[in-house]
Amino acid sequence: MTKQSKTVARARAVAPTVTLTDTAYKTMREYVNQCQYEVSGLGKVEKDADGYKVTEIVVLKQSVTGTTTDIDTDALAKFQHELVTKGEDVGAWWCWWHSHVNMSVFWSRRDLDTIDDSTDFKQLLSIVTNKADEYRVRIDTFEPRLYMDNLNILIEQPETDSAIVEHCKSELASKVCHAAPVMGYKSKYT
Repeated sequence: MTKQSKTVARARAVAPTVTLTDTAYKTMREYVNQCQYEVSGLGKVEKDADGYKVTEIVVLKQSVTGTTTDIDTDALAKFQHELVTKGEDVGAWWCWWHSHVNMSVFWSRRDLDTIDDSTDFKQLLSIVTNKADEYRVRIDTFEPRLYMDNLNILIEQPETDSAIVEHCKSELASKVCHAAPVMGYKSKYT
């Protein structure tokens, strides 16, 4: 009996490019630059020829500290209800973005836990940014469980837009609440 060898082909995945539209970029930048704490939100994603395009950015009611952000579950449910009422696809909002304020861009343990707990989505596009306009981007697929990290990000011609500046200022004032740390409490994320 002779042994037959099998040739196993290794497929190398081509990482998709993530593009932020001009409006999505400006909106995210304003939220990050105007907030002295971490801030997070969702983004609407479309597939394009090179990968994915984030076309809209929102911030929801949340409690924040210098190193955490917790989106209010009732606010998330209300946002999703409003999308359905308007006839929009809730499933298009599968980008989670957040800031690290003045820290570098990396995936903290809490960030990774948030990603791992986001299995309501088939995929999750995650973006972490900071006030220095640095980015780290990854995409996760939950069935099968795969991810790609350090994706390329492109930004469509950013220019200052005073309407976006005022919109973000108003949204932050009404939806982002700084949560003072509880004295004597030690979190596993501290």
